[in-house]
Amino acid sequence: MLCWLAFALAFFLRKRPRRQQRRKREPLSLLAMAFSGVGFAIVWGVRRPPFSPMFPSLGWSDALLAAVTMVIAGGSVCLVMWGVRTLGEHWSLAAQLIQDHRLVVEGPYAIVRHPIYAGMLGMMLATGLTMSSWEWVLLAMVIGWYGTHLRIRSEERLLRGAFGKQFDEYRARVPSLIPGLHWFASESHSDTHERVK
Repeated sequence: MLCWLAFALAFFLRKRPRRQQRRKREPLSLLAMAFSGVGFAIVWGVRRPPFSPMFPSLGWSDALLAAVTMVIAGGSVCLVMWGVRTLGEHWSLAAQLIQDHRLVVEGPYAIVRHPIYAGMLGMMLATGLTMSSWEWVLLAMVIGWYGTHLRIRSEERLLRGAFGKQFDEYRARVPSLIPGLHWFASESHSDTHERVK
């Protein structure tokens, strides 16, 4: 719950955007957010009995799973906070381009192209491991990954159109969501969470 509070504060306390003229918007990103919302609804809504193990206990497995879950949640929140702070006032909910954008490639964006989305998926997984059963966690992650995949495609389509070769070079160098795994999300010309300024 502390990680969820920090996760929410990262967005509520961010620097507010200046009023700027929007150049282009990608409506598919809103549909993609709906898929992610379904994934979060599953892990929050379909619960196993409180304090019951996810798997038949092997003695040490519950403690190990709890430790892994805390690391995933803490790391995810840090990644989201770092990503939102790096984007500053240019972060937005919907995929869009505004005037005077620049491609942001520093901070967490030098490690993965979509640190905020990676953190959101991490929070979904950590919440599911804490509260739900493995079958529902798996379903939620598939749905959440699909929503993230759609959003990455829609946002990267905007960025590629705006930055061309500069974005292609960045995309070839930096993976989508997980360091070292270029294939994990969407390796077609597509996303970025407004790391455009």
